[in-house]
Amino acid sequence: MMKMAGKHILSSKRLRIIMKQKINPVRKIIDMRNNKKIFQSDTNERLSNGIKKILETEIAPMLAMHGGKAEFVGFKDGLVKIRLKGACRGCALSELTLKEGVGKILKEKIREIKRVENVG
Repeated sequence: MMKMAGKHILSSKRLRIIMKQKINPVRKIIDMRNNKKIFQSDTNERLSNGIKKILETEIAPMLAMHGGKAEFVGFKDGLVKIRLKGACRGCALSELTLKEGVGKILKEKIREIKRVENVG
């Protein structure tokens, strides 16, 4: 889709596709934009589920041995937000645990993760 003077103009190829499908062109443009958003949210949801599973099965047992716990807060644009709880919350080594322990494990398992952050 091209944009000229503040107005969206369909390329002739897209217009032919829309006309062949006998669909309202405005509706088709909206669907094309929404489809991209749906794909992104599906990917984030899939990654979030994977992160939660790794936290529960691999990371939680390690933290529990020291009286700590990690709660998944969210994932967006490569950033995983985690809330450390229990003994980890006030521990002087909690940042080291987060970066060198939790972060490394998550990054090894899911390549889309760029950073892991504690949100308090």
